[in-house]
Amino acid sequence: MILSASSRFLRSAGTFCLLLGAVTAHAAEYFVDAIDGNDYVAGSIDYPWKTVGRVNSADLRAGDVVHFKAGGVWNEVLSAKSG
Repeated sequence: MILSASSRFLRSAGTFCLLLGAVTAHAAEYFVDAIDGNDYVAGSIDYPWKTVGRVNSADLRAGDVVHFKAGGVWNEVLSAKSG
């Protein structure tokens, strides 16, 4: 996991990121917020997902990054699959 504080998504200590595989030119970034997220939105910085289950069901590619908002608590198992 990579600690990153490079985004306005965080207003506290930092974001934990999951980097999948090698970075590619077309890598996507997804955001997860345990409090203000919603699993029925895009997973973007403005519309983050809420649960690890949503991350697990995403079609992630090598190089994609998933940011978890600092201070959030998730009681789920992360088992993301990359396509």
